[in-house]
Amino acid sequence: SDRIAVMQGGRVEQVCTGDEVYSAPVTPFVASFVGEANIFPGRVASIAGGMARVDTSQGPLEGRAGPGIAAGSKALLFVRPEHMALANGTLGPNALPATLLRRDLEGPYVNLFLRAGDREVSVQMTNDGPGAGMPQGALSVAFAPHRGLVLPEGPLARTGRELVEA
Repeated sequence: SDRIAVMQGGRVEQVCTGDEVYSAPVTPFVASFVGEANIFPGRVASIAGGMARVDTSQGPLEGRAGPGIAAGSKALLFVRPEHMALANGTLGPNALPATLLRRDLEGPYVNLFLRAGDREVSVQMTNDGPGAGMPQGALSVAFAPHRGLVLPEGPLARTGRELVEA
């Protein structure tokens, strides 16, 4: 199929290509329905140049302003695990101090699960050989602002992961 319709409760949420559903979801339900995502709840502090700054429990974070975003509104910032990176303890824009919880080797990929403040975040890295993704020393995770997507607060898809995270 070259077009996908994502529905929730009998209502169409988004109709577009598979790439658009994954990279440019228009609702939190669609963003959480397709693929994994790190989710940071907060309140939109400002919007400028198509980017939204969100005050979260981890501090201010920035991402692309999705449809329906308004300053002062509650929002969810979504970042796919493959768009998160280890920052070796360096703190800057969109960087969070973190501690390693678990490292999973999955053939060509290494998945890291870390605690960043009150959130568990995941980072997916390419397996570059023995010890890949085995962090040393002080840790932080970061993402480029254009890799985050800020959407208005709304319902998430029930994937079964919420039972593990509760």
